[in-house]
Order: sequence, then structure tokens, then C-alpha cells
Amino acid sequence: MQSLTTLQLKSTNSIAYFVLTKVHHTPGAVLELLLAKAARSWLANESHRLERRTAIIQFLYLPFLLLGVRTVWKYGDTRQKNFALLAIVITAYFWFMTTVAAEAILRYMVPVICLLVVFVAASLDFLSSHFFQGRKSRARGST
Repeated sequence: MQSLTTLQLKSTNSIAYFVLTKVHHTPGAVLELLLAKAARSWLANESHRLERRTAIIQFLYLPFLLLGVRTVWKYGDTRQKNFALLAIVITAYFWFMTTVAAEAILRYMVPVICLLVVFVAASLDFLSSHFFQGRKSRARGST
């Protein structure tokens, strides 16, 4: 086995060999690296500035995103459910590629985030119609 100091990581085979060797010897470290890259792909930038603020913004959107996906899946028609499924698959692909094959920074996730914002809008529509529609009809009934 070659020493890690002399190993040249210039070909796909040498990189694959190196990664498989690391997985075999220290699987916990490789898993920790992948989890860190998976998390950083949603908030990191090249300058490493304002990443905490970016994380806060992303976490504020998350409940609305999840509610929107649930709402579309539960109440949507076939086309809306197909869009949700396609958006989830494309998101998983981008996330995987950003985590494994590319630098884990937010800019590579931006195209797919545009797809996900549709579900934030769906959740806001659901919440507004659910909470304010009842008040509107009660106000009409009392006049």
C-alpha cells in the first residue's frame, strides 16, 4: 500500500482507492466529513462570512417548506404531486452532488432552492386560507 504522503490523487482510480481505504480504516471520520459537507452545502459560501445568518434564514424557511410539501402532497392534484416529487428528486441530486463531488457551498444549491420556494408559498397560502378564511366568513355572518 502506498504511503499517503506519496499518493498522487490525480486520477479517478487513485481518488477512489484513497477514499475506500479511508472508509475501511476510519469510517466514522468519513461519515463525519460527509455530514459536515451535507450541512455546509445549505449555508456555506466561499468567503466564510455571514454563514450563521444564512443558517438562521434557511432554518426559518424549513418549517414552511415542509408544510408546503405536506400540503401539496395531501391536497394537491396529480400534476402538483408530480411537481413535488420531481422537486424532491432534483433536490436530492443537487444535494448529493454538492456533498460528494463538488465544493459544499450554497451557490450550487441555489437553482434547486428556487424550486423549493414554491412550497413555501404553498404553505403560506394554506396557512392564510386556513386561519383567515374562517375569520372572514364569521365576520360576514355577523353583519
